[in-house]
Amino acid sequence: MDRALLEQKWPEIRRRMEEGGTDAVLAYTAAYPEPDEMELDATAAQKFYFQEWQGKSLDRYADSAEAVIEKYLARAESAEDGARAARLWQFANAASFNLSANLAECWPDEQIVKERRHFERGLAAAERCLDLRRRLGKDDLSLARAHWLIGAHLLALHRWDEAAEHFAWAARLAGETSLMDRLLCEGYLGVAQAAAGFSDGAERFADAVTAFRQIAEADEHRRDDALYFVQQLEHVRRLYTG
Repeated sequence: MDRALLEQKWPEIRRRMEEGGTDAVLAYTAAYPEPDEMELDATAAQKFYFQEWQGKSLDRYADSAEAVIEKYLARAESAEDGARAARLWQFANAASFNLSANLAECWPDEQIVKERRHFERGLAAAERCLDLRRRLGKDDLSLARAHWLIGAHLLALHRWDEAAEHFAWAARLAGETSLMDRLLCEGYLGVAQAAAGFSDGAERFADAVTAFRQIAEADEHRRDDALYFVQQLEHVRRLYTG
């Protein structure tokens, strides 16, 4: 299903969510062949977070996203075709990552109030994402990003030592495959260490920020990403260490 057609379906999906809730949306998307159903469900889940709709709340968004994930996990468990099962696992993996990322408290300029229960749900989604990536045999960078997301929620829950452990794992897994990912995780690790009272945390954080600024100056193709990561790290530092 192409992007234009997916966009055309959004008003009807939104109406069903507003009038009948998640069950009405799932009944609508289930009428399509599974590949199209998956695209509709994935698009709807993100739009329920980013777009406005009557009755919108972070909890209703998360409930809907989790219902979609559970639907595909159940299908994967019963699938007799290995290739189909893998596609379903992959959908649940991507949807779990998106749900967890949307519930995380780390995005600069986001004007959404998030509370402890959201971080706990986000942590559970990130842990499921890591499990699915291992099941699917994903590469180290994919595993690193799942560890980073787990760490982000542990940070929001003030579980500093556990967060630091996941950020360290993420940095090691990213290794030389993605310098930007490794630096981001090093910066988060510095925040977690500083929040836990370790004096070298601030230095680790500063080293990551300096490295990003150097990349921004030296490489115009990576400048915007590098500066955004600086903004994100500074935002997270202010949240958790003042």
